[in-house]
Amino acid sequence: MHPAYVLTQLPRFVWLLLLPLLRWLPAWGVGAPMRKLPVLMALCLIAVAAYLRWRTREWLLQGDTLVFRTGIFLCRQYRIPLAAVAAVRESRGPLLALFGARRLRFETAAGNGRVVTLLLGRREAQMCLAAYAGGPLEPVMQLRARDTLLAALSTSNFALGLFAAAPLFRAAGNLFGSLVQERLRDVLTSAQRLAASYIPPALTAIALLALLGWALHVLKLMELYHRFTLRRNGLALATQSGLLIHRRVYLRTAGLSALAIRQTMLLAFIRRSQLCTLYAGRAGGRGEETFLLPLCMPGQAQMLVRELWAQPEPVSLRMPRAQRRRAYFPVFGQICALAGAAAFAVFFTNTPLRTVSMISAAALAVLLLFFFPARQRERREGACAGLQMIRVVKGFSEWTLFFCPGALYGIRAAQTPGQARSGVCTVRAAFRTTRQERFLLRHLPAKATLRSYKNELDEQHIQRRPSADA
Repeated sequence: MHPAYVLTQLPRFVWLLLLPLLRWLPAWGVGAPMRKLPVLMALCLIAVAAYLRWRTREWLLQGDTLVFRTGIFLCRQYRIPLAAVAAVRESRGPLLALFGARRLRFETAAGNGRVVTLLLGRREAQMCLAAYAGGPLEPVMQLRARDTLLAALSTSNFALGLFAAAPLFRAAGNLFGSLVQERLRDVLTSAQRLAASYIPPALTAIALLALLGWALHVLKLMELYHRFTLRRNGLALATQSGLLIHRRVYLRTAGLSALAIRQTMLLAFIRRSQLCTLYAGRAGGRGEETFLLPLCMPGQAQMLVRELWAQPEPVSLRMPRAQRRRAYFPVFGQICALAGAAAFAVFFTNTPLRTVSMISAAALAVLLLFFFPARQRERREGACAGLQMIRVVKGFSEWTLFFCPGALYGIRAAQTPGQARSGVCTVRAAFRTTRQERFLLRHLPAKATLRSYKNELDEQHIQRRPSADA
């Protein structure tokens, strides 16, 4: 592999310096130079270990197969067909760019997303990527500077939570200070008043840290989505982005398990959508690791989904109006309950209006950030055999998932006595996707659901047996 691999492996063996440093660091500048010998020997061992690790790692590209060999005494060799590789990720930071190296990660479906990492030169990396992609890729869509900023502001619930928490901490500090000054000052001792005086500045400092964390997170996402470009050909998809660390992700369309479109109220207001790709082979992929388009026009997402999903029917990004009302009903019910409690405190108690308004505003923001997203409703769409589309409402986000053929690998149907009288059932379906999703689908018509699932299972598993209906 590339000689820069030695530099990347040096931190792995820093623990060899631990015992010499603990033993000789107090007397480093005292005594004979021989006292420094253990530390120097440890440094030599680190360099030798990194060099041996570099020399014992070899790779070879044989047609459509990647051969990887490692080990000194116990040699291991991996033969990975490129058709079995779920994704290839290329990254290049400032240090690797200085030496002209690229880091390639080959993700397979074996063993919870086993990853093989190679550090190659520019020419070798391009050769591997060309062999995996099957030819040149043409650009499909590129984010502009304004879209990059919108993507950074709208794709992270964590950043939005920090932004909303900052004024809450500041308002809580002011409210606590006013309560101590107006009501509790006479009943507190001098030590308690002194301790209470530190709470508002502490909450203000926490609010400033939350704003700083929000700003840093937005900058990180902007760096991640800088010049985000989607490329594709008939065999593979590729994304390219990054400012300091350049990243490229290659996915074969044959390895896709599902396509997901996310639509929030903010994205609907600016007429944008987010398109994610789910593929078998990686356990725990989240966020930027699964984004195919962090921000795009709805028409572009619909066209790309129809091309990749191979369905001529039109694709809808929003849930039906009746289903959306039923999903959001608990949210509005809790808001009404909070408003009723605030009105009761104002009209039937002696609580000041300012205190009630501050507490209600804080409680509403906390419910919006933490409690409402836990409310979810899921619904199965489509009348064809097998599960092809699921619409999920999580909080104020609407997810539409389009599953490719063969992604379903297990179902579990359950029915309570009440559901039996109503003719509905609950189905838990598992799919070969990025995070091994298991969707719980409630209130499905029992006869139509079991008949369609039976057809799906008969077609895939028992169609060659004498009695498929058994």
